[in-house]
Amino acid sequence: MLKSHTSTGFVLLLALLIGLVLVSPARATNEVFLSTDTAESEVTYVVQFDTTVTGHIYKIRVGLPPDTNAANAALGRLMIGETSIAGSVALSDPDTLIVDFGGGQNVKVGTRILLELFNLNNPPAGSYAIDVRTLDRNGNVQEVIPSIAYSTSG
Repeated sequence: MLKSHTSTGFVLLLALLIGLVLVSPARATNEVFLSTDTAESEVTYVVQFDTTVTGHIYKIRVGLPPDTNAANAALGRLMIGETSIAGSVALSDPDTLIVDFGGGQNVKVGTRILLELFNLNNPPAGSYAIDVRTLDRNGNVQEVIPSIAYSTSG
């Protein structure tokens, strides 16, 4: 009888250990952090997302809501994985920015990208979303990141 309990206990312990090894840590979600959520105030946006493709990306297109003053945007930090990258930001249309980091950067599925954008304004109070696309060497869309929602308050 003792042998049966010992082997049952060993099997349960082994199953628990295997379960712990197979569980991977949860990935952070795609997010935007605002230096303030007050409507119509000057703000810094920190946008972060995880890639779902493998390959080289050359630019990132960021679609902002109207009234964010995208024309005044300045690029702060640009991180691809653990690496800080030099880059620039240009206005593509009234509410769309192109972040260019020169030569392509190699990414794998799950690579975290972080963009810090200064000199923006929050739109009026409400719910909004930022649309992000990664682009290849020719400016073609490589990846469409799900819209990143946020809100401002009055």
